[in-house]
Amino acid sequence: MPKSNSGSRECISMHVGQAGVQMGNACWELYCLEHGIQPDGQMPSDKTLGGGDDSFNTFFSETGAGKHVPRAVFIDLEPTVIGDMLHPINKSCFQRSLIP
Repeated sequence: MPKSNSGSRECISMHVGQAGVQMGNACWELYCLEHGIQPDGQMPSDKTLGGGDDSFNTFFSETGAGKHVPRAVFIDLEPTVIGDMLHPINKSCFQRSLIP
């Protein structure tokens, strides 16, 4: 398939239920490590200045403050499962205002 010049590609992931949320959380920890995004959602300055690789924009959205937040939806009826996401390495990567 030919590559379009019109814009970037974006991927939104959905994680449903306890197992889905836990697996999704593990995936996002890995995505942060692979793309060099720090636990607070910031990109190290040495990666942003010279690098032409912006593949992380497929999975992360950049806020006005320069923070990279996952393009993800986590759904579970049990609030403690999603609450547990705030404790691992990437706890600051998610927007707290969007977590009930």
